Amino acid sequence: MTYPNRDDQSRSEPWHISRAVSLTHILSTVTIIGALFIYFSDVNGRVNSNALSIQHLQTTRDDDQVRTDKKFDEIRGYMLRIESKLDRVIESDR
Repeated sequence: MTYPNRDDQSRSEPWHISRAVSLTHILSTVTIIGALFIYFSDVNGRVNSNALSIQHLQTTRDDDQVRTDKKFDEIRGYMLRIESKLDRVIESDR
């Protein structure tokens, strides 16, 4: 019985797929999966950090808006008092 030459067999079957799995393939697959897990864990941490930062900024903005409204009301009151005093000065000069 003669066995076919390996070169002859590769020419007749150009799309040969081996069922053997090498140790380097397993190690590289595990490494890639581990790297993806670490990467997505880091992304998740950054998203959570950004969410907290946004919430803090919104709270700060709301507090600033309340303070600005109070100051505006205070300035408006001063302007009304000044206007009434000017009206009295103008009326007294006539």
